[in-house]
Amino acid sequence: MKGVLMDIFVAGTDTSSATLVWAMAELIKNPDSMKKAQEEVRKVAKGKQMVEEEELGSLRYLKSVATSERDIETTSTSTITNTQRDS
Repeated sequence: MKGVLMDIFVAGTDTSSATLVWAMAELIKNPDSMKKAQEEVRKVAKGKQMVEEEELGSLRYLKSVATSERDIETTSTSTITNTQRDS
């Protein structure tokens, strides 16, 4: 968690992975959401190790989780950056 927070505070260099780590942390804190996302991935993967690229469009719930997390992180980073500029 410390590394994720540090990325946010210094506007991280790898925002994609930071967003993914943050989203996973949020899913861990929300077991019902985690279960729903897992069920969706398992349904789309149909027993395969990985979801194929053409199947990604079927992951609607997971996409909404990622979009929500991106929006939250963007807002947080923007607020921190604006606060630092005002100081």
